Amino acid sequence: MGAQPVRRRNGVEVTGCYLFNRKDWPELATMDPVSLATSVFFQMWLVRAHPYNALAEGDVVYIGDTVTRKLHWEVRISALLTGFDYRSTQHALSGLRQAYGLYAADLNRYHHERSGYGWLLAWAPTVMRKLDVPTPKGFKFGQNGYRSFGAAERSALGLPTPKKGAPLASPPAWYDPAAARTGTTRMVPRYIPFPVREAVMARDGHRCVGCGATTNLHLDHIHPWSHGGPSTVDNLRVVCAASNLAKGAGAGKKPLVCAA
Repeated sequence: MGAQPVRRRNGVEVTGCYLFNRKDWPELATMDPVSLATSVFFQMWLVRAHPYNALAEGDVVYIGDTVTRKLHWEVRISALLTGFDYRSTQHALSGLRQAYGLYAADLNRYHHERSGYGWLLAWAPTVMRKLDVPTPKGFKFGQNGYRSFGAAERSALGLPTPKKGAPLASPPAWYDPAAARTGTTRMVPRYIPFPVREAVMARDGHRCVGCGATTNLHLDHIHPWSHGGPSTVDNLRVVCAASNLAKGAGAGKKPLVCAA
């Protein structure tokens, strides 16, 4: 297993652009950036399907759905898990657990009913821009999944040049695809179940409790995990990255040190 190599054309790095759509995820249109950035997109196939061998970290993905017939988000691919041919459903779950902290309870019935072997592709999004772009009659989304999305199509829809610079929200620090790439059996040490993450985010208003920042947010253990602090709602809080990195892992609750 390994990361996809950087793609170059005539010596220039090439960024792929894709359209990704779901018809069974209606809340996409109303999700906030932080909730989207704590999601994982993954597919399980019997045979390798497009774009299994094409996606690379840094590629741009426009997320839409066939219900609203709109494009809702522009994201970039990060924390990419590739080259994963699973031998059993448990093997696939093990890879997802190591890379993203996903457990069986986080998967829907569709994935539980997949074949016991196949090919897995998974990635976490860095959220760059919220969109509300309607598509014209006849625009083809295709079935759930991916298709290439060229410059001509982006121009026809009036989409601006793919955004660069500071994201609206990034995958949190507990995503560690390197663990799965190296084939280790190490468990994610600070796994926080999705229902707990969502409850903490909702309670704190998707803002840093210290400075009110709404981007680059982390979940912080008030009583440090390294000193036995549990991953429970009452021991977690939303903080900005600057505060979390400055706090360190002391033996007890420390004051927040925010950049703002």
